[in-house]
Amino acid sequence: MNKILIELTIPILDYTYDVFIPVGKTGAKVVKNLKQALEDLFDSNINIAGVLLDSNGNFIDLNSYIKNTCLKNGSKVVLL
Repeated sequence: MNKILIELTIPILDYTYDVFIPVGKTGAKVVKNLKQALEDLFDSNINIAGVLLDSNGNFIDLNSYIKNTCLKNGSKVVLL
């Protein structure tokens, strides 16, 4: 399994997306790619701090690989 499907909520934009993310990348790399995709989608610079929270409000370590975090298929994640 190379990727997982998460429900990504972006409060600053008031949007929720279903997104596949790679499990072999670090959280920092995933956040960077998500931010770039959002900026391309909305054609503007989006002010996102780059913090991931799980559905319980716990921070997801951006230095860890996604496969070593609590994230799995169907996880709900907030990008701040």
